[in-house]
Amino acid sequence: MILPVFPLGCTLLPGGRLPLHVFEDRYRSMVVDVLAADDPVFGVVLIERGSEVGGGEVRGAHGTVARVLQCRRFADGRYALVAGGTTRFEVESWADGLPYPAASVRLVPDSPVDECVDVVERLRGEVRSVNALAVECGSAGGDLELAPTGDAVRDLWHMIDSSPLGHYDRHDLLAVRAFDDRCRRFSELLADVRAVLLATISAGDGGRAGDAG
Repeated sequence: MILPVFPLGCTLLPGGRLPLHVFEDRYRSMVVDVLAADDPVFGVVLIERGSEVGGGEVRGAHGTVARVLQCRRFADGRYALVAGGTTRFEVESWADGLPYPAASVRLVPDSPVDECVDVVERLRGEVRSVNALAVECGSAGGDLELAPTGDAVRDLWHMIDSSPLGHYDRHDLLAVRAFDDRCRRFSELLADVRAVLLATISAGDGGRAGDAG
């Protein structure tokens, strides 16, 4: 399928929410076409190098289909959108002939997984712990509750979205197809973040102790 695509400096995950301020002419044209479709969707991919404005960026090969949930058009032609992430996709090739980025994509829907309460609960605990450390470091913490929904795939994406992982790490997880592999890689990335946060906290304590002395 051919999908209009926003290359952005962030990674949208399935189940996530994305606010957008659309002001460039090429993306205004995209929004007009998206809203005219029966299903108002577009793709979001991470910019690996370059800027969101002006073009010439290097784009990631994996993304998420976003569905328009709210839309406001301003008098000067700008748009304010809120979109929700749905299904993952892989970029097969970039399309020509349109005034905005578009790509031929292959959808990569998540398959249901068998009961895996232990794995999901362990990860839930790891995310809560790392989020608490992030708050201690003065960073904005994610959802500390992470209430289970009964859908392991949905819960995992929500945990990833609520964690302090950067957008490149999130993009890497977006590319991992198998649920078990994604859980394993997510746990490894959380351990890396935990180590950095603990080192930051330790350095801060050391600095305070030195100042007091």
